[in-house]
Amino acid sequence: MSNPTYKIPVKKMKITFKHTCVITALYDLMHYWVVENDWSPRYGRTEGSIETMFYANRLSPKMRHYNIWWRLQKNINHHVRFVMNIDFIGLGVSEVEVVWQGKKYKASKGEFTFTLSGAVEIDPNGEWKKSKIVSKFSDYLVKTLLRRNMIDYRDELRREMMEFQAFIKNFFGQYQNIQASQNMDQLRGYGFS
Repeated sequence: MSNPTYKIPVKKMKITFKHTCVITALYDLMHYWVVENDWSPRYGRTEGSIETMFYANRLSPKMRHYNIWWRLQKNINHHVRFVMNIDFIGLGVSEVEVVWQGKKYKASKGEFTFTLSGAVEIDPNGEWKKSKIVSKFSDYLVKTLLRRNMIDYRDELRREMMEFQAFIKNFFGQYQNIQASQNMDQLRGYGFS
């Protein structure tokens, strides 16, 4: 995989919850959102395997630490690609039993941190660098002629990251006031309109 000609970063987003949840349900819902919104794994992984790294460490017989990294990409067109990194850390996670609608369920209690970072990659395959003519004018193209488009792409990626953040907040019962959160049924796992 060659280096992109230009990378336009998007500000990192970080959310932390001390909560009780079913980790497998959270993981499955995150995976569902990623697939439904046309994100695919970077680095040539198959579609079913979006994890770059999974690490679980048993701190004691009743406590665990989780670290999951997802490295994703979304091709917008031949010259533009979005990349998003999702880092999920679960600290001091212990198993607990919760009662819901009269039945006992196993859940996990701990501190969960999600860090989202992303960038818009212009010319992700480095084709502009290979062309003698385009390589001389690529700076001018991006900084002047295509500047407005690049800002729009950056804002679109930021919006998608905020939708994922709202999706996670909805899972933990803390809603985010953005347009996508007006219909909470959609946030519960059916994607965004």
